[in-house]
Amino acid sequence: MTEVLQIRDAAVADLRQIINLLRDDPLGQSRESGDVEVYYKAFARMSEAVGNVYMLATFGEQTVGCLQFTIIHGLS
Repeated sequence: MTEVLQIRDAAVADLRQIINLLRDDPLGQSRESGDVEVYYKAFARMSEAVGNVYMLATFGEQTVGCLQFTIIHGLS
């Protein structure tokens, strides 16, 4: 079976993989919190906000990326 890159909405169950990605980043090594509960609270608030989507990129079973997509309404 050939593995393909898939992009989908992230779920609470994905938070551990997302946290690992953030901590693996050179900037994240010094700024990410050790308190996992902070991420769960932030994800819940973010998920409740209109126009806010957190997405996950996977390759096979491996999580390879994540992004936050936010729509900000404006006139320009």
